[in-house]
Amino acid sequence: MFHRTICIKFSPAATQAEIAELLSAFQALCGQLAGLSDVSSEFLHDEYDAGIDLAFATEEARRDCRMDERYACAMARAQALCAHIECRETDDAHGRFVSSALPMKWHKFLIHFWLLLGALIFLIRGFGNLLDCFDGTDALIHAEGPPAFAVTLFAGVCLLAIAALQLATRVALARFSRKGPKMAVAVCVSMAVLDGFILAAQQMHAVELDAGIAGVVKMGCVVNALLAACNHIYYRRRAKLFVH
Repeated sequence: MFHRTICIKFSPAATQAEIAELLSAFQALCGQLAGLSDVSSEFLHDEYDAGIDLAFATEEARRDCRMDERYACAMARAQALCAHIECRETDDAHGRFVSSALPMKWHKFLIHFWLLLGALIFLIRGFGNLLDCFDGTDALIHAEGPPAFAVTLFAGVCLLAIAALQLATRVALARFSRKGPKMAVAVCVSMAVLDGFILAAQQMHAVELDAGIAGVVKMGCVVNALLAACNHIYYRRRAKLFVH
């Protein structure tokens, strides 16, 4: 037999009903996945809370199960409930052992902190820009000219739109939606594009930025572009988890 043992450390927020539903989801795979001979589970008392063992008739069946949507859906449930998860592969014939962790720390950082904080900051900045435009329109136009008013207004609308996108992305990623990874990349791309627009407006003398703020905007443009690339690579490797 060729085994894949999924070791799970449950999140403190996971309820007994959710845990039972997860174990049932894996049990239901028996008879549905080609080559899956048996599924067993047990509660542990060491580093992990539970272990789910999937016994396959062939190594090919064990490898190919990752392509099955039902297996991916069960793994997505496990990811949503766990604080840590690890897959251990063993071979009865040769006693081989392979451990392949499935880290999701960046994913959790995004949905629990970065996207929420980013949405809050962008909402404040967006409404601040709009207030500058409509509460002090005459002063802004007189001090910096119509181009500065247009840039400030456009940036404010974009900031609010990005804040909404961040909140929508947070929901999609938390639900393991297929759209989630693409939306995470889109958030970073939109932030980089907005920074690039502001820098272009400065070069065209539509707005005036002091050296410190200009440096921050340039850095933001580069960092957001790098984050977009990193998110693309990170979620491409975990694409099978996003099945909803």
